[in-house]
Amino acid sequence: MLESLNQPLNVIGNAESIFSKTNGKIIDSLPTIRFNRADIVDTESQGSRWDYLASSEINTFEKYNIQTPKFHTLIFTPNKKEFEYKVRKAKFNTRKIKLPIFQSEWLANKLGAPPSTGLQVLYYLSEMNNNNISIFGFDFKKTRTFYETRNKGQHDYNKESAFVLNLVEQNGWKIYR
Repeated sequence: MLESLNQPLNVIGNAESIFSKTNGKIIDSLPTIRFNRADIVDTESQGSRWDYLASSEINTFEKYNIQTPKFHTLIFTPNKKEFEYKVRKAKFNTRKIKLPIFQSEWLANKLGAPPSTGLQVLYYLSEMNNNNISIFGFDFKKTRTFYETRNKGQHDYNKESAFVLNLVEQNGWKIYR
């Protein structure tokens, strides 16, 4: 099932800055990966297509245990400490892909901080040698996450930005800012 991620994809982040552009038609042109509890609130900016959801948040799983998911596949991004406990919380009816735990641990050691879900997915796509990725809505906390009222997480967004921009250059990906 992981091979389904080895195709042209649009990866859509949740930075509030996504609303300053009108890339919805470009986003809808390919399968999409979206993150956590973000809903589509502006199709002109975010597009309307939703194929994959990447998350490891219990509150995300609880949301989709109640609501019918708009996506067909959950990409579970691991956290070794709570991996099996969290993945069992996702009871909604979609396919589930579990990214390797060692990847999250390797990234945490490299960054000196827990990796974001976005970074884990992009790193995995790079490791798959997927050279056809377009990235939207990633600004590494220059703007807030549009659906959050608080700035949470212990990620090092400066290091993540440098890491992702290196992946973009290495793989010939496109990042829309």
